[in-house]
Amino acid sequence: MTTIRSILAGTLIIGVVSCMHSNDEIQPNISPINVSVKTIHTTVVKEQYNYTGKVISNNYTNLSTKLLGQVQQVLVEEGQQVTKGQLLVQLKSKDVESKLAAARAGRKEAIAAQANIQKNFNRMQNLFDKASATQRELDEITMQLDMANARVESVDQNIAELNEILTYANLKSPIDGFVSKKFVNAGDMASPGYPLLSLESLSDLKIDLNIPEFEIGMFTKGDRVSITFPTINQTSSATVSNVIPSTANGAQFKVSVVLNDSTNTIKPGMVGKVTVHQNGTKKLVIAQQYIHQKGQLNGVFTVNEQNQAMLRWVRLGETFENGVEVLSGLSTGDRIITQSEARLLNGQPVVISK
Repeated sequence: MTTIRSILAGTLIIGVVSCMHSNDEIQPNISPINVSVKTIHTTVVKEQYNYTGKVISNNYTNLSTKLLGQVQQVLVEEGQQVTKGQLLVQLKSKDVESKLAAARAGRKEAIAAQANIQKNFNRMQNLFDKASATQRELDEITMQLDMANARVESVDQNIAELNEILTYANLKSPIDGFVSKKFVNAGDMASPGYPLLSLESLSDLKIDLNIPEFEIGMFTKGDRVSITFPTINQTSSATVSNVIPSTANGAQFKVSVVLNDSTNTIKPGMVGKVTVHQNGTKKLVIAQQYIHQKGQLNGVFTVNEQNQAMLRWVRLGETFENGVEVLSGLSTGDRIITQSEARLLNGQPVVISK
């Protein structure tokens, strides 16, 4: 029995000694050290909201033709940059070319007929002036001249229309950008209205965002937001260009932001994280360097009324520009230790430096 009591007493002594050396327990009989403290208060922080979207071109066009013809050659490839006015696709159109040739031949005939009738009109006008021709004869030749002039005008108009149609056989880029999609190759047939190439601008880019109903009020046309692109480690600014206040897609609203980028490093298809800052509610925020970590726990040394350093375990929230939000473990008015001349222990007597 005596042996058992001795063993229990020894175990108790070892346990007390062990607890006295733990930083989580109060340490008595320790010399005080000098510390600097700060009284914490709540502060208004900027709430941060993040949204993800894909970069698309705000200036997008499909290049098509009004002709039914064979593709003679495609002068660009997918991904290739193009400039406004650059020739991209050439088509063959025997039908239009044959019509144009016929129209030009018909114009020669119409011009010849017009010249012949003009001579007859001039001769008839002279005879009429000399009273050698009747009014009826002059009216008839005048009508013939009007018809000849109208025929030449009609042929000229037809030729102009055919020439305009032929411009669709030589397709040029309407924008500065790049070829995002190529739908045809040389030898393929081109049909009216069907796209041959898709072009996108590189200087006019945007991101369309889907915003929850309860957050749509944070966006106003003209607002500035920041966008981060992780793949190229770049942050750019953007401007809210469009806010659609109603939606047919559940509770999601559409917001478009136009990128303000002049580096041309951001490309369509890249994924960007759009960050919006709003002035939020008051929060208890402390600097990251005042937090002491032990495993998965986070603690902050405070000074109690007896001028002792007390380790308080805290639960942390969001990270802001000026520190980390403290959800629990600290209160407004608490004094936290910001600097000490030696390693702190729980229950350590301190002298507050002024």
